[in-house]
Amino acid sequence: MYLGHIAGIAFLPISIMLYLDSFGVTKISNIFGLSLLLIASIGLIIIQIGDIIHSHFSDEHIVLTWIVGFVLMIPTLVYFLSFLIKLPTGIISSLPLIMASFLFVEGASSVFIGS
Repeated sequence: MYLGHIAGIAFLPISIMLYLDSFGVTKISNIFGLSLLLIASIGLIIIQIGDIIHSHFSDEHIVLTWIVGFVLMIPTLVYFLSFLIKLPTGIISSLPLIMASFLFVEGASSVFIGS
């Protein structure tokens, strides 16, 4: 079960694009008609589900993986919650950097840690 590692590597370029867009280097906000934040949110969900499935199959650190997975999915939950509730602009404006950071760390750990 390497779904989390493959997804981490696959979503690494999305994190770099989010960083570049957040710092004003590029103006890429959509890819194939989908928002970068939506793609990053889906990526975080896929990576965490893959890690949780892997921990259940290897029967190691199951509770810790669930806790870490939930903590790392909080920005995704806030992003989807922002469609339903008006949130402060400080929270909404910081979501791209937070999601980019989480995706970058997950992608980098998938490349360097591997197994």
